[in-house]
Amino acid sequence: MHKKVIVVGAGPAGLAASRTLLREGVEFTLLDSRSFPREKGCGGGLTPRARRTISQIFPELEIDGFESFELALSKISDGAVKHLVTLVSKKPIFTTVNRREFDNTLLESVIERGGEFVSSRVREVNRSGDGF
Repeated sequence: MHKKVIVVGAGPAGLAASRTLLREGVEFTLLDSRSFPREKGCGGGLTPRARRTISQIFPELEIDGFESFELALSKISDGAVKHLVTLVSKKPIFTTVNRREFDNTLLESVIERGGEFVSSRVREVNRSGDGF
């Protein structure tokens, strides 16, 4: 595969990088070991700063989610739950999104604008001259 840029990983960071490359007219291929839509085991929490950044990179997208104004932290010790602290804010602390839908929507935005996505596992990266 010979491209100017290969983006490895189609999570939010890789998709944001791909969208930025599209905007700048840089030829690239986006690789991810899994196809989309996909289930994600990790959380879908976006901080206000992350929401602003995503909105700048993907201005046409509405971020659907549940805004949380309260965050409680607890720990489990000897089988018992111990409350540590609760943070309450007048502004959203974070927005919870469905990662399957969120990631897929970002990918669709990249593909609709001409981005190339390939479901393939990266096994190694080799240096060749001035590139990899």
